Amino acid sequence: MGCSEGKVAQCNRLIEIANQAAMEVESVTQSASAEDTEAFRTVARTADQAAENLESIDLSDSTLEDFKQRFITLYVETSAATQSLVDAVEQQNPQEATDAYNRLQSATQQEGPLVDEVNSYCQGGET
Repeated sequence: MGCSEGKVAQCNRLIEIANQAAMEVESVTQSASAEDTEAFRTVARTADQAAENLESIDLSDSTLEDFKQRFITLYVETSAATQSLVDAVEQQNPQEATDAYNRLQSATQQEGPLVDEVNSYCQGGET
């Protein structure tokens, strides 16, 4: 057996980063109000950090690599929409805030199904 990690170890690293990001975002958003721009800045930073953490892991499994890229896109979109939301709230622009919130909702709604896909693939045994 070579030095490369098996599918299960790679799955665990990918899932660990995604879970960490989801827990951090949830802990911030549960207590934040819509006007709490600092909380949303934290969400944007958390999403950016998750994307960076994912960029730094090497996955030899092409399916996991695809999942990783989809997570990175999700976190980049989440961060951008969150930052737009903060800017709109600070500029008291309700239309832009609504648009940014809708983009944020759209980005974050991808996370659950993506996590389910990863879990399903990772529980499927070695390929």
